[in-house]
Amino acid sequence: MSDPRRPPQVFDPNDPRLSASEPGAPGADDPPASLDPALTRDVPAIRIPTTADLQSGMRWGMILVSTALSLFIMSLVLRFWTFVWDLFGRQDWIGWLAVVLAGLLVVSFTMLLLRELLGVVRLAKLQRLRKNSAELLSNNTMLSPKELKFRLASVYAQLLELYSARPDLAWARARLGDHNSTIMSGTERLALLDRELMAVLDDQAKLAITQSARRVSVVTAITPFAIFDMGFVLYENLRMLRRIATAYGGRPGSAGLFRLGARVVGHVVATGGLALTDDLFGQFIGQGLAKRLSARAGQGMFNGGLTARLGVAAIDVCRPLPFIEAKPPRFRDLAMDVARGLTVGRRDDAAKD
Repeated sequence: MSDPRRPPQVFDPNDPRLSASEPGAPGADDPPASLDPALTRDVPAIRIPTTADLQSGMRWGMILVSTALSLFIMSLVLRFWTFVWDLFGRQDWIGWLAVVLAGLLVVSFTMLLLRELLGVVRLAKLQRLRKNSAELLSNNTMLSPKELKFRLASVYAQLLELYSARPDLAWARARLGDHNSTIMSGTERLALLDRELMAVLDDQAKLAITQSARRVSVVTAITPFAIFDMGFVLYENLRMLRRIATAYGGRPGSAGLFRLGARVVGHVVATGGLALTDDLFGQFIGQGLAKRLSARAGQGMFNGGLTARLGVAAIDVCRPLPFIEAKPPRFRDLAMDVARGLTVGRRDDAAKD
């Protein structure tokens, strides 16, 4: 077989036929005329497979799951229908009672499902407001001054509407109303809202954190059963997360509460870093001092400190506005409040004895 090798060719680098053309321009994809036609044969372009390509064809797994679920639901309905007809065969009023109870079951399940969905929607709204306001305040959206002003005014109006029915914020809303005639930019209005209104909600959230952390510290210090300690800590932390979310307008249900807990734990893991190590170092020092008096007291202080840490992370997750002028809560301050409350309680108990 002969070796069909291409002989060397000479070309001018300044030849305009060899210059790069704009994509889509006439002749952009045409090969230079001086090149060997053997090199210009059609070659299939390399393309990365997309998700649609990987999911092409029939999705047998989805068909299997949907078919099994449909058969299971049909069997339940058929069993219930047979049960009701058997009750009608005995006494009519028993059958109608079963129908009424089934209707109440469906209504209660529907209302419970709607409440869970509304709780998830409310939490998503808080997170969306937080994200939008943070982007606008950092001015990373490359918006025009007019559009930026309009977006900031929209966030301000949404926050006021979110807390318009709260009686505990009436005084703060009145303070904001006094400044309506004042000429301020959108950022200044959000800063005023942060100082006058959001600070009140921050105080409510910090109070919930302090109370829960004290309960955890006291209960884990006096109970001798580890399983009871774990159950109470879990219950009190979930209760604290619900109170914090409710303070900021979230009011999550059970599903939303566990979802919020997962986000809070993820936030602690993502943003802990050196700050978490530094705070826990001081916390371990306090635990060592407490162990000189009581090992259970040290464990209680440690668990209360972890509860306070989760509470601070929950504020960052649930707060619909970044901290502008309001003072963000610090873990050290909350831990000191918890320790101070425990110290005062012990002194009171000693005085009573």
